[in-house]
Amino acid sequence: MTGAKFVRAKLKNVVLKRVDGFEADFRMANLEGAVMRDSSFKGADFRSANLEGVNFSNTDLMNAKFEGANLNGIVPQNMGQMIELYREVNG
Repeated sequence: MTGAKFVRAKLKNVVLKRVDGFEADFRMANLEGAVMRDSSFKGADFRSANLEGVNFSNTDLMNAKFEGANLNGIVPQNMGQMIELYREVNG
C-alpha cells in the first residue's frame, strides 16, 4: 500500500492488519471504527479524516499528519502516541 491514495474513501470498519502504508493518503477519508493495527503508516496523511474509534494498536505513525482529523475514541499504540496526536491536531 506504499503511497496508495484513499482521498475521501469510505472505509468505515475496514480491517487493515500487518500493512505497510508508507505515505498513504487518507485525507478526508471515513475510517470510523477501522482496525489498523500491527502496521506501519509512517508519513501517512490523515488530515481531515474521520478516525473516530480507529484502533492503531502496535502501529507506527511516525511523521503521519493528523491536522483537522476526528480522533474521538481512537485506540493509540500507547499514551505517548496519544499525547503526540493531540498536540499535532490541537497545536
